[in-house]
Amino acid sequence: MKNDTLWTVDELATYLKLNSQTVSRMAQKGELPATKVGREWRFRKDQIDEMLASHTYVDEYVVRLGKLVANLHSLEYLLRMFLYSRIDQPHTPFPPGESLEIYKIGNRVPLNAISSFDTLNQLIVRYNNHVDSAHKVGIWVVDLRDALAHGRVASDTPFGPYTLVKANKPDNSKLVEITYSQVLTLEWLKIQVHGVRDEMLKVMNAMKPLAGIAGIDIPQ
Repeated sequence: MKNDTLWTVDELATYLKLNSQTVSRMAQKGELPATKVGREWRFRKDQIDEMLASHTYVDEYVVRLGKLVANLHSLEYLLRMFLYSRIDQPHTPFPPGESLEIYKIGNRVPLNAISSFDTLNQLIVRYNNHVDSAHKVGIWVVDLRDALAHGRVASDTPFGPYTLVKANKPDNSKLVEITYSQVLTLEWLKIQVHGVRDEMLKVMNAMKPLAGIAGIDIPQ
């Protein structure tokens, strides 16, 4: 038997952990199942619970964002592996049998492309200097990674879609300029996941002739 309990705006706001103004706005925009009783919004608990159970954006958002971040991490490490294999300077190789993952906090390690403090932008520039046009990595991934790392994710509802916004440093006016704004739709996230993967494949293909150099194995 369905639960026909009717909630007020304030009661639903408490249930959803939102403020009452947000609930009213969502009802007005048709984002919540609601009916008018006189001039007041009312909400059936069973309809709200059904909506929550069927809402898949947040779960899929987490999965796709995770894939995107993982691809960006992988791209950076592939760039570092390529530069290490090319003995790109500065280059002090790791001792035989050692690699970055075995080191602990406080260890001092040789400086090379894998251990350096270079930014993603610097790594891409260094990598692109070694390869032909077919294998060059697009600088666009730098803006994407910076936005994900330093931006703010905002939404007026807990259900999404979320918007990623990044601002520059404040100037003397104590104002900041928005430099990046993107609605994180599931389709957009999917496109970015595949786009970064394509950049990874360029580096992997460029590394094939270097297989075995400096003890670096090419990921399959």
